[in-house]
Formats: sequence, structure tokens, C-alpha cells
Amino acid sequence: MNLKEIKQSFANLKIKHKLIFLITTIMLLITSFNLISTMTALNVYDNRIYSQSEMLLNMTSSSLEKELKEIEDLSLEIATNSAIQTYLNVPSIYNEYDNYRRTSAIIDSMLEMIDSFKYISAIEIIDNQSYSYAIGTHRIQRYDSLNNVNEISNQNGSNVWIYPNGRHSMLISGREIRQTSNLTLSSLGQLFIYIDINALVENITLDSYKDDHLYILKDENLIYPTGNQMNFTHLSNDHFRNPGYDIVPIDGQKHFITHMKSQNTDWTYYNIIPYQDEFQSTNLIKKMIIIVYLGLFVIVLSIGYYFSKTITEPIERLMTKIKEVQKGVFSSSKLNDVDSHKQDEIGQLHYHFQKMVENTDQLIKENYDSQLIIKETEYKALQSQINPHFLYNSLQSINWLAKSADQKEISVMVEALGVLLRNSINNDGMIIPIQKELDIIDNYIAIQKIRFGSRLNFTMEIDEDIQKYLIPKLILQPIVENAVHYGVETMIDECHISVVCKRKLECIIISVIDNGPGMTKELLEKVRNAEVKSKGTGIGLMNIRKRIKSYFGEPYGLCIQSDPLNGTRVTVYIPYKSGDEHA
Repeated sequence: MNLKEIKQSFANLKIKHKLIFLITTIMLLITSFNLISTMTALNVYDNRIYSQSEMLLNMTSSSLEKELKEIEDLSLEIATNSAIQTYLNVPSIYNEYDNYRRTSAIIDSMLEMIDSFKYISAIEIIDNQSYSYAIGTHRIQRYDSLNNVNEISNQNGSNVWIYPNGRHSMLISGREIRQTSNLTLSSLGQLFIYIDINALVENITLDSYKDDHLYILKDENLIYPTGNQMNFTHLSNDHFRNPGYDIVPIDGQKHFITHMKSQNTDWTYYNIIPYQDEFQSTNLIKKMIIIVYLGLFVIVLSIGYYFSKTITEPIERLMTKIKEVQKGVFSSSKLNDVDSHKQDEIGQLHYHFQKMVENTDQLIKENYDSQLIIKETEYKALQSQINPHFLYNSLQSINWLAKSADQKEISVMVEALGVLLRNSINNDGMIIPIQKELDIIDNYIAIQKIRFGSRLNFTMEIDEDIQKYLIPKLILQPIVENAVHYGVETMIDECHISVVCKRKLECIIISVIDNGPGMTKELLEKVRNAEVKSKGTGIGLMNIRKRIKSYFGEPYGLCIQSDPLNGTRVTVYIPYKSGDEHA
């Protein structure tokens, strides 16, 4: 059976069976996703424990090696101390008082340098005559001292670590003292610093490691804790050569072991924890989650089967009603049944299906009426375009007659009026270059100058580089018209109207200024609030402001300033935007 046949078989199943299949699939996906997510979260938690354990081990090794480095520096400081070297360079004197003075001087010099070291149990210097100068609480065995001398005598003055063994439990820093004066580097003796490794490690770790989980080894020799009898030979296999963690069986029981090897001391650090102590709770949670999800899957599948029947049976009855409608039965009495009175979604579907059938005829009639209205509107729109064109052509004819009769003023007025009419019916867009808007103003002023003569003094001050930028169509002409209406018409003297257009940063500022009678504060406030009804001024200016804001948004718009007897200034603010940017 190929994929196409499988799809067809599924498509032919009853909705009830499809719902059961869908519920089963969804539950499987959800259960699988939740199980995977939960297990992933628990594994992330486990990995975080691994990482934290590894980080803790790394911090412990860094802190411990920092302390050991300071002890090495102390060893070098003592070995190169000029006073100690001077006394060691003097041959032994078999005079009890002089030997006492020399011993006291050497010991005093050592005591001055070890005040801050809490873990040093003893310091011992052995000169070339095997005479010992020692301080501290640790009892130094003579056999140990002589044995240690042999271990460091061939190390050329570098520091040597002597590890705990069956004879002692101390970590010892050993160094040969060499004469630094005159750079002879001759041997003056040996220096030994005895360190209580248990106290040093336990003070660094505090409560970080409980139940003796931390172990430090050099090869297979245990450095910390001293005296532990555990067999560590099983920790020397390959997967412990690099820092990391692993689960290793020890004495038949799994242990979680974090390990890292120091590059400085060649020591290996282990944090050994019984696996069950650390991960028993997470393993139990994993098993419980699997059982709970399986139980929920069975319960939800049973509930889904029951509800699928309650959904599919009303749908089957609805299909019967649809078939009746296909036959042309629209009678409510024949289509009603018990499902229409139910308040659930299926009942509402039955109810609204009946309403839909009842409204079908009405919708068809309304659609037919709408089409008639649309046709009539299109016809009127075409007619409204024909009339202005007829007027424009008539004005052109009048213009030629005026020119033929040498009536220049009539010709100028008719020609300007024709341009204004053409701009009003032109469909070149609602956003035009500033230059075109200024051309409209020029034609309007040409008509008004013939009307008012010398009473109208009009000027324009325009930056040439902004003439190509955009402005909503018929924004400035109504403002200039207001200035003529409220300035020139109300004045006997000459009225000066100027249009100033300049750029400021990313904004174009266009001001229409007149020296007319101006407005009082009360009238100005009413104009700004569109409360002035007379002559349409307030409403017109507010409409202009709304148009600007609708095209360009805030903070662009229109500002009105006026004082009695000092004229009026209307300022338009638009963005610095060219035709290419608008496109």
C-alpha cells in the first residue's frame, strides 16, 4: 500500500475513528515530548551536578597549589637569606656559646619569615657538618632527615616535594641551600619545610567535601588523606588521564568520580562519591514519571473515545439536514430537530445553519441591489469628470477670445482660473512637489491682484533646494486665500502677504504671513479649537492640520499665531521628504 492509498483510506474513515486516531497520536506526541523534556531536564540536572563537582575540584586544586607555591617561595626566601647563608658559611666551632649564638640567629631568621603560614609543622636546616637547626611542633626523626638529604642533594637547588610514606605523614618541601655570594653556588646545606597536608586541605575545603570524598594521589602514592588504606590501583586506567568525570565500580558498587590532573604538580585529584547517595532520588523520579505518563495515556484515550461519539452523532444528523437543503428544502418545519435546541457548539451549529438557510434569499436580493447601486455610482463618477473638463475647455475658448480682443486682464484671469480648475480635477496624486503647490498660489494671486490692484502686495521667499520635496495637495492655497479674505478685504491700506519656505534640520517650515487686523486671544483660541463657524476659517485650518498629520504623523502639522493690529502668521511643518522617498 503506497502513501496515496494510505491517505485515501484515512480520508474515508468516519470522523469518530479519525478523532480516536487523532487523540491517540496527540497523546503519544505529548507523552513522548513530556517524557523526553523531563528526562532531558533531569539529565541536565545530573550534568550540572557533574559540572559543579568538577568545578569544586578545580577550585580546590587551584587553592591548594596556590598555597604550595607560596611555600615554595618561602623555601627559596629562606635558602637565599643572606644572614642564614653567612652563618652556614662559617665552619662549625666547637665552642658551645658560639654555636648557641649561631643556632639562635638562624632560628630567629626563620621565625621572622613563617608567621603567616599556619600549616607548617616544622622547618629544619642541616649544614654540611650534618648539624641540624630546627623549629616547629613536629618531631623530626634523625633517620628521616638524613634520608631526605640524599633525595635533594642532586637537584641543583630546586624545590623537591617529598611525599608521605610509612615513616612519616608529612608533605615535605626540600631544597639544597647554595651560596649566592660571588655566585659560587657551593652547597651550604639542606632546607626542609614539614607541612601538615591534612590540616592544609581541610582548611581550604571546609565543608565542601564530606565523608572523606576528596583524595590526592601522586602516581599511585596517596598524598591526602594520610593514613587511608584504600586501594587506588583501579583509578590508574586510561579514562582518568584527562580532567572529567565518570562512573566506576569499586568493590562491586558504582561510584561517581570526578578527577583532574594538575599540570603544575603532576598530582591527580579525585572526588569519589557512592552513586546511589548522589543520584538515587533522580533515578526514582524518572521511574515514577514513566509510570504516571503511561497511566494518564490510558485514561485520556478512554475518555477521548467516549467524547468522540458525543461529537460525531450530531454531526451525522447535520449532514442529513444539509442533504435536504441541497434538494431545495428550505422549510423550517422540515429541518428542525432536537439538536437545534442544544446550547453546545454542535447545537449552535444546527441553529445557525437553519438561520443561514433562511437568510440566503435575502442575501441574494441585497447583493443584486448592491450591484445596481455600484453601476449607478460609476456612472455618476464618470459624469462628474466630464463636467469639469467641459468647463476647462470653455475657459480656454474664452481666453482665446480675450486675447483676440486684446483684453489682457481678462485673458490673465481666465488663464489662471483654467490652471486652478485643471489642478482641482487632475488625478496626479494627493501628494505633490512644493513647486506645483506654489504654482497654484501664483495663479490664485494673479486673479486676486487684478481684483484688488495695488491694495495687494504679495511676495514669496523660497529656498530653491526644497522645491522638489513633497506636500499634500491644496494645503497652502486655502491658507493664502484666508489671508486675502481676512486681510485685503478688511483693509483700506495696502495689505502685504508673504510666503516663506525654509528648511530646518529634517523639517520644512512654510509660513504664510500677513499684516492684516489680526485676532484677539479669545478669537485665536476659538480658531485653534475649530469653534469659529463664520466664513469657515477655523474649520478649514483645522482640516489642513488633520490632513498633514494623517499623511506625516506627529510632530508635523499647523501652528497659528496672531496679535490684534499686528497681523497673522500660519506656519506649516512637513518632513524633508522627496518624491523618490515617498515612492
